[in-house]
Amino acid sequence: MKTIEEQLQDVEQRLKHEQSRRMFERYQTVKLHLLGESNEDIAISIGRKESTVSTYLRLYRKSGHNSKSFSKPQWMTGK
Repeated sequence: MKTIEEQLQDVEQRLKHEQSRRMFERYQTVKLHLLGESNEDIAISIGRKESTVSTYLRLYRKSGHNSKSFSKPQWMTGK
């Protein structure tokens, strides 16, 4: 498992190159979480419900903290 610093570097790298607004928002959510922001504060920052933030974070954790597999929905990967 990657350290928080490694995860943060990975997510920041993806943010720099992400062209999809939807995925940028997901990576931004993860970045704020890794920086210690609460789900409520993240939801306010990105203009989404707290439940959406929780979903984004759950998907990131489910991907094994791997931003590459986090970027593709399960229905696209066949898993």
